[in-house]
Formats: sequence, C-alpha cells, structure tokens
Amino acid sequence: MSRKSTSRFNHLRSTRMKLNPTTRAIRSAILGLAVLGAAPAMAGTCTYVTPNLLECDGIFSPGFPPQNVSSAVDDLTVVVGGNSATTILPGSGVSGIDLDSLNGYVNLYSDAIIVTDAADAISVYAAEGIDIYQSGVVTAIDGDGINAYSYLYDVTIVNAGAVAATAANVDDQLVVGIYGYAAGGVTSVTQYVSGQVEATSANGTSAVAAGIVALGVNGAAIDVQGGSVDAETQEGEAFGVYAGSLFGVSDLTIADGAEITATVGTDVGSDAIGAMAESFYGTASLDNAGDITAITYGQNGAATGAHVSAFYDVQASNTGNIGATAYGDYGVATGIYAYSYVGSAYVYNAGSVQAYAGGFANGVVAIATGIDAYGYYDANVVANGGGIYVTAVGTDSASATGVQVEAAGKYASLSSNDSLILANATAYNGPAFATGASVIGDAYASLDVSGGGGIAGYALSYNGDAYAVGTQVYGAYGASTTMSGYAGIGAIAESYNYGNATATGSSTYSKYGNASFVSGGDNFVFANANAYYGNAYATGVEVGSGIGGATATNGGYIS
Repeated sequence: MSRKSTSRFNHLRSTRMKLNPTTRAIRSAILGLAVLGAAPAMAGTCTYVTPNLLECDGIFSPGFPPQNVSSAVDDLTVVVGGNSATTILPGSGVSGIDLDSLNGYVNLYSDAIIVTDAADAISVYAAEGIDIYQSGVVTAIDGDGINAYSYLYDVTIVNAGAVAATAANVDDQLVVGIYGYAAGGVTSVTQYVSGQVEATSANGTSAVAAGIVALGVNGAAIDVQGGSVDAETQEGEAFGVYAGSLFGVSDLTIADGAEITATVGTDVGSDAIGAMAESFYGTASLDNAGDITAITYGQNGAATGAHVSAFYDVQASNTGNIGATAYGDYGVATGIYAYSYVGSAYVYNAGSVQAYAGGFANGVVAIATGIDAYGYYDANVVANGGGIYVTAVGTDSASATGVQVEAAGKYASLSSNDSLILANATAYNGPAFATGASVIGDAYASLDVSGGGGIAGYALSYNGDAYAVGTQVYGAYGASTTMSGYAGIGAIAESYNYGNATATGSSTYSKYGNASFVSGGDNFVFANANAYYGNAYATGVEVGSGIGGATATNGGYIS
C-alpha cells in the first residue's frame, strides 16, 4: 500500500539496483538465520492484547506464515518486536508492516529487522493521524523505508534506528528513506542521535533519492538531533532532507553532530540539495548546527547546501558547516539560498559556508555564491564570526559572489562582524568576475563591516578580462557603507596575456537619495589591478548619487 503524494516531488519515484555492502550483509545474515535455522526459529505471531492493542513478535516470512504484520483495524496501537527479537522477510511486493485505518488512527512501535523487495518496508495509512516510533533496522529494495499517510490529521515519525531504501534501474523512480504526508494536518519527523537514514538510486533516468521527506498541508518539520541522513543518485536529483507545507510553517532543525548529505553522479542538469524547507503560502525556517553537504558531478549540475523559500517570511541560521560543490561544465553552487515571495528574508551565519563550482574538467562556465538572500519586502544578512568562502573555476567564464542580498520592496542590509567573506573566480579563456558582497535595495541598502573581519573579491583570467569588487551597495532612495573596528574591504583583479583588469574596493550608489561611505579607526580598503598586456583600472572607494548627495568620510586607510 502506498498513497504517496508527489505534489512537490512530482518527479520522485524509484528503481531496482545493486545493493550496497551494508544492505547486502544485513539481508544475507537474516536470510541465513531464517532459512537455515541457525537458531531456533519462532514463527511470527500477532496477538490482540486488547481490541486496540496488537503485539507481534517472531520471524515473519513466506516460510514462516504469516509473512508480514498487517491490520485494517481502526484506532489501533501496534507493537512489533516488543517481547522478543523480530524479523520480517515478506515475499516480493509485500510490505513488512502494512497497517490501514480507514476511519481511525494508528500508533506503531517497531524494533524489528525488516527487509522488503519491491515494496515499502513500513507502510501506514490512517485517516485520523499516525504516530510511528522506529528503533529497528529497516531495508527496502525498490521501495521506501517508511511511508506514512494521513488525510485528516497529523503524522509523527521518530527514527532511532537504521533505515535504508535502495533502487536501481527504473526510470523516473523515487526512493525515500522516510516519507510522511499529512493531507489535513502537520507532519513532523525526528531523528535521534542513534538514527541513520540512507536513500540510494542508481541508474534510472530522472530518478530521485531523498533521505527524509515531510509534507503537511498545515505544516512540516524535520528535527535531526544526530546521526546521518544520506541521499545519493547517479542520474536524477538528490535531497538530503525536505520539509514542505502548503499553508503552514516548514521548519528544519539540524543539531550539532548531525550530518546531511546529498550527492548526484554524472547526470546532466541534475540538482543536489542538502536541506530544503519551503512553504507555498506560509513561512519557512532553517536552524543548522550540524554538517550539510550537497555535491553534483554532471554537466549543468546545481548544488545547494541549504534552500529556504516561502510565500511569506523566511529565515536561515547557521552555526555549523554548509557546503555546496558543483563539478563539471556549467556548474552552479550555492551555500545558502533564502527566498521570500512577498515577505522578508533573514539569514544569520556564525559558522562556515562554502561554495565551489568547477573542478575536475574546469567547467566551461562556473557560478558560485556563498549566501543568496532575496526578500520581496526586506532582506537582511548578519555574519557574526565564522566564514564564507566561495570559489568558481571555469574555462570560458567564472563568477564568484560571497554574499548577495536583494530586497525588492524596501530594505536590504548586510552586517558583518568578525566574519571573513572571500570570493575567488578563475577563468582560463574568458572573463572572471568576483564580488565579495553585493547589497541591493529597491528603496534602501546598507552595509556595516565591523570587528576584525573582512570582505574581499579576487578575479583572475589567463586569457580574458578580470573584474573584482570588494563590496557594492545600491539603494534607489539611500545607500550607505560603514566600517568600524579593524575591518577590511578589498579587491584584486589580475589578467594575463591580453585582457584588462578592473578592481574596485568599495562602491556605494543611490539613484534618487543620498549615498555615504564612513570609515574610522584602523579600517582599510584596498584595490589592486594587474594587467600584463592590457589595461588596468583600480579604485579604492567610490560614492555616487544620481540626484542626491554623496559623501565619503575616511579615518582609516585606502590604497
């Protein structure tokens, strides 16, 4: 039984594949025990302790009928493996645990070893809500590890064990480690420190692998308190964790010590997203203290470490490590992407954000961005300590941006305190563009650099032009750049052979309002342009306004 909604993942369904060594070892050991009788085998039994409590223990397989745990009783609590070691090995196409409640709820507690082929390992459907606690070892081949669906109320899943879902050579297949969908409520998935989730899809065209998916019409939340979540596909798309809602809050929490990874192989035009939260008509948030990684290897691949988008406000906080790497031609890598359709976007970083585009073949075109924040109303990025490191390496062109902040409605701001933001672009046969930070507001824009941190862009082209900007600030009705403490802003542009080099340390401009640059104390701004056979242009600080005033106050150092 599988009632999976693919409204968000309309391209997510699965394949048939070579087993990974761990899965193969688990399955061989279990089959050896069940078939050869290495220990006295107790045939599986299910007993109704009360009309609403079912307990199941023993070995369930075609050779030890019944072959699985199944029930269609409403308002039922099921305990599997609570009294003795329990193994479930059903026939092909049969779920290990299959529970169906058309008019009630289901509570499931499972501590069993389950291996299924061409079916979900655990499949639960209940009209009035689902609660699942899983602490066993679950392996699904050509199916999902856990699939839970409720069309009226909430879905809650807790994983304290190991869940693996694998698939191989079927086109357009979706494989999910843990999947929960509440069509009339909220879905929440929690993984404890002891938990582990793995979703792997091999060679199916347009296949998709997702570690944990939580979908809820009124809200969705994923809380990874520890352990690991891995999603990998050779062709298609990979999502480490995904929380999506229609009207409510989509929330992701990744604790210190937790690891989230999404990897896509050689497929052309594929996406890998480590952690994603989106709400079509609500809000979305991410709080990360763990490690999130997204990697693509194919041409036109896009790797995003963390993606947060919503109709209304979005916020993302990182005190851990977020990395995005796009190898191959025309690769795009983004560390954190935050987007609000009609609200505000807020990003806070005190950890490490890294984005790399290019790699083994020096991608023809490479684009990398550390943090990209867009708000229809306001957009604010705060970098308090930590670092943002961006590198793009391309043959025809390369573009690297440390932080990009844009507000379509009102205020755009970047505040960097004791933080290091570096953008590095290298092109071999074309232009290279590097910008440390860009702040754009349709109304007002501001940049505040303080403490002992710095923002810099470095552009190098071997056979083309090089353009480097430390910081650029534009606000239609007002723009300001302020430096204090021991902060630094810099730009270096180098062009070999016959290209030109242009470097601008700090640029602040307003079309209709005032523009200002203020630097005091021991701050410094530098611009360095080197063109070996072309022209070189360097500007330390530039401030301008179309019809307003422009002022520059410097108490530091400019070179």
